[in-house]
Amino acid sequence: MKYIKGYLLLGLTLILGSCSDFLDRDPDQILTNDQIFSDAKMINSVLAGFYGDTENWGQSFATPASFTKVDDGCVTDGGRDNMQEYSDNQWRVYPYKYIRNLNQFLAGLRATTVLESTEKLRYEGEIRFLRAWAYFSMCRGLGGVPIVNDNVYEYEAGMDVSGLAVPRSKESEVYDYIINECATIADYLPTKPTINAARATRWAALMLKARAAVYAGSLANYNNKMVAPIRTEGNEVGIPAEMATPYYETALEAAKEVITQASAYYNLDITIRNDLGQNFYNAVCVKENNHEVIWAKDYAYPGATHGFTQKNIPASLAEDQERCYSGAVLNLVEAFEYKDNRDGTIKVKDESGNYIMYSRPEDAFANKDARLWGTVLYPGAKFRGSEIST
Repeated sequence: MKYIKGYLLLGLTLILGSCSDFLDRDPDQILTNDQIFSDAKMINSVLAGFYGDTENWGQSFATPASFTKVDDGCVTDGGRDNMQEYSDNQWRVYPYKYIRNLNQFLAGLRATTVLESTEKLRYEGEIRFLRAWAYFSMCRGLGGVPIVNDNVYEYEAGMDVSGLAVPRSKESEVYDYIINECATIADYLPTKPTINAARATRWAALMLKARAAVYAGSLANYNNKMVAPIRTEGNEVGIPAEMATPYYETALEAAKEVITQASAYYNLDITIRNDLGQNFYNAVCVKENNHEVIWAKDYAYPGATHGFTQKNIPASLAEDQERCYSGAVLNLVEAFEYKDNRDGTIKVKDESGNYIMYSRPEDAFANKDARLWGTVLYPGAKFRGSEIST
């Protein structure tokens, strides 16, 4: 034992002695604001990181099972087979750390001298677009949330924190903030689409403006038609009914601008006219040379990947044990209309009331809106060139 102790002591002495210079070195993976904002490439790299950090908060490719939550009977926090109830914070989104990081970057960006003014405006537009998206993701689930604008709050031990408490805004005020931000930054952003629609453009800002206005208008319209409208005393949740029409008009105006002015860049890409289902799938799932998608998070192998297909692949095509996390519910399938009937209910009886005996499972979906084929893998449909059996 004394030899082991001796060796350990000698080893520690050698380690501490030889590493003393190393321990005194400055870290090479932590950069100061001065280092970042004095280098145009570093600024661009940090901006790219913010795009990578953004999410479709709530349901996300990062958590494939979250897509099962479109239906009350699917999955809970207990796992795929534990169908009990949802937790109270199931749809809660609160990315204020992300917003704070964006605000820190925005302050440094405005002060830097290494970028041309037009490039600085574009970067600012992108940062404020991502911030507006974060607020939209919060508001659609929580209603009115605190708006911190460009502020970066600092905390020191022992200080009075009451000054850091920002009250909730009205639900309408948050939507107004998103709408106004998008209207302003639209002029900062380029009109030409970026590679794989990965960066914000003028059209992405205008469509977020339209989407926020549609949400606000719909809440003002339909919530107030309920027997017991959902609202708080200060309208942190709930939008007055008279605000519905102005919001709808705002949404229409923004959408019209995209429809009329962005036609040089975007169009319905109907390249396979004899197979509209495949055509729709290509339009929403194939990113190369896509002329329909205005903004999307870009995934690329290796490094930026997700496991959505792996965890949702049908059993007959599965390559490992992960599969079938989320199955399409009947309500979704029947939402796709028949070509000759607005009622999408699956036909189980004929006009005489007799049960229909289908020869193949896929015959029940025949003559449906082609977008069903491009959305749902039902029996008999094809994926990766193979027919789905189970």
